[in-house]
Amino acid sequence: MEKLSVAILGTRGTPARYGGFETFAEHLSLGLAQQGHEVYVYCPKYQAYKASTYQGVHLIFVSNFEYLFKNRIPRAVCNLFYDIACLLHSCRQIGAKNVYMLGYSAGLFLVLPRLFGKKLIVNPDGLEWKSTRWGYFARSWLYFCEFISAHCSNYLIGDAQPITDRFATIYKAPVSTIEYGTELFEDDGHNLEYPKGTYYLAVARMVPETKINVIIEGFKRAKLGNRKLIIVGPVTDKSFFESCVLPHIGQDNIEYLGAIYDNVRLKKLRANPMALLHGHASDGTNPSLLESMGCSSPVISIDRKSNAKVLTRQNALYFEDEDSLASALKQFESLSESERHKMGMLNHQNVKDNFSWEACVKAHERVFRSFESK
Repeated sequence: MEKLSVAILGTRGTPARYGGFETFAEHLSLGLAQQGHEVYVYCPKYQAYKASTYQGVHLIFVSNFEYLFKNRIPRAVCNLFYDIACLLHSCRQIGAKNVYMLGYSAGLFLVLPRLFGKKLIVNPDGLEWKSTRWGYFARSWLYFCEFISAHCSNYLIGDAQPITDRFATIYKAPVSTIEYGTELFEDDGHNLEYPKGTYYLAVARMVPETKINVIIEGFKRAKLGNRKLIIVGPVTDKSFFESCVLPHIGQDNIEYLGAIYDNVRLKKLRANPMALLHGHASDGTNPSLLESMGCSSPVISIDRKSNAKVLTRQNALYFEDEDSLASALKQFESLSESERHKMGMLNHQNVKDNFSWEACVKAHERVFRSFESK
């Protein structure tokens, strides 16, 4: 069968050291490369890994100066120019026929691959224009970008049904749902950083839409005695972190471990909490949620359709604000140990049955292959 050629744009690099899109891009690119396809992943020059290839994937480095700035607006502008530079390079200097853009914030520049005879596939980053993280003008720009992506792309791939439904219903765009995968993990119980069941875990970027501030306040209001709240994740909005997270660290049994890129350490943390507190409010299938489910962790999640679809409505507790989280935590504490264990095992089985990286890669391969002969 003919070899595919795919360029993956819109992430902060491979190997993944940042967030959901990066994890997804790494697994997708490696999976395609293992099938013998030609895969290029665009990376910022500031990333630590500098080799030109990574396990058979070609890495292309482009300047991105977001690391020079503290606030999210100038960082977002830097990322916009980074995406544009990646689009330009993919049009003129590599042979990939399929350009897979993760996120749509490049706006009108998304038309570039089409002008150079490439096939453009866009994976929207949730419904970003809904995020309260952004002001009026930024949200208006993102809404415009959504419109452009629906009309400029050959095809769209949503990672959750609410995203797919919107593009299909509002824009009548060609779109399908391909959900992320994850790996299963069963802990051996050795070298635990914290004793099993003594802590709740939150793993997320330090940004408003992950509701870390709500999780902290809800945990405090629940008054759970000696239980700890362990927070893990990179600081990508320093203003938010310094005002809404940092003042609470070291108080009320709240600890912040920073970003953890040691995969085994992170999986052990995911495998042994009372539950994951999942606050990702954007629509979409969140890799962090799947990873904890694959580690057999129970979940208390913010109430969003895409989260409930992944968890199944009956197999998790849900919250919307600080008070409802405090109530959910108290309800979870009232469950028997066997009931909590059952929640975790059902999550593990759900991931095993429905969310594999192999299935994700194969579904993307089918989409890319449909354009190779056109």
